[in-house]
Parts: sequence; structure tokens; C-alpha cells
Amino acid sequence: MRLFGPRYTTVAPCYDLLSAEWPVYLRGRRAAFELLDLRPGERVLDVGCGTGLDLPFVRAAGATFHGVDASPQMLGTARRRARGWSGATFLAADATSPAVDELPGGFDAVVCTYALSIIPAWPVAFARAVGRARPGARVVVVDMQPASGPLRPLADLAMRLGGVDPDAHPWTAVEQRCTDVEARSFWSGHVQLRLGTLRT
Repeated sequence: MRLFGPRYTTVAPCYDLLSAEWPVYLRGRRAAFELLDLRPGERVLDVGCGTGLDLPFVRAAGATFHGVDASPQMLGTARRRARGWSGATFLAADATSPAVDELPGGFDAVVCTYALSIIPAWPVAFARAVGRARPGARVVVVDMQPASGPLRPLADLAMRLGGVDPDAHPWTAVEQRCTDVEARSFWSGHVQLRLGTLRT
């Protein structure tokens, strides 16, 4: 059973309640932005931005947010979250599509939080995203894998309901494409975070 379909269409209005963001996944998201240490005026490309749960962190830093997501319904929620703020733009497109290549280049940071593991061709999405970044940009990936120990059944259920490929391990792209990589893990290894500086 998959509660969240490939385009997260029907669940979009209640995604934030169903996704276990507050009790579980916020921890990795918050750590990502603490390590990212955004500066005012920096431009952030958020791949698979969904309902815009990264938006408050970008806004609080005085950076600008550029979100890409394949689900217009999820983006509708993100746009409502950004209401009243001129620092956010959105692109309704599959992250693997050539439409990403049309985004203005020079992003200071690329963020992928809990998104790449639900994209079958995630290496393509990652490559397109970092292709729009400036040399030396910071890149952060937060994603999921099976947990160790007693948390594993709950982690496996969350991944199955969310349509996550538990063997994707998209954070390895940061290890391959970046220098000065920092690693964090949470919830018995279920949540993995990698941050690095894009090689020039």
C-alpha cells in the first residue's frame, strides 16, 4: 500500500499532518539548515519542495527560495505557505525534466530534503539541480533508509507509505560530487544527512 502516490496529489491538503514531520522528520530538516548556514541574499534551489516545509528556514535566513515539484497540488500548499513573501518562486515540473535546465543559474545552495528517494531517476534530478548551482555552492541531502534495531518496523512502514526506495541512498551523490562533506544520522540511522561544497 502506498498512501502517498508518485505525484502526492490526493494527499497534498493533509500531507503535513500525515508525514510525521513534527515528531520525526523535522529533526533532520532543522539540522540541514543549521549546517547550511544560509546568508541574507543567497539563492536556494529546493528540489522536490513539496508543501514548502523548507520555506520557513530559508525565509528566516533572508535568503530566496526557488522550489521545484512535480505536484501542482503540493505546490499549491507551498504557495499558500509563502503568501505575503516576495522571496519565493516555484516551478511545477518533474525534477528530472529539461525544464530544470531553464532555471537561472548561480544558486548558492541546493537542498533536497526527503525527496530524491521517491524519484526513480534521482541521479538525473540531482545532476540537473547541481548543474544550476554556482561553483562552490553548498549542497545538502536529507533522506531515508531502514533504521537499525527496534525502530526498523516503523521506519519501514513510513517508507512504504511514502513510496520511498529504501535502497536509493541519494546522499551518496553529495559524497561523490562535493568536498568537505559533513554527515549526520538520526533515529537509529533512519534519517541520513550529508552536506558538502560542490566541486568546481
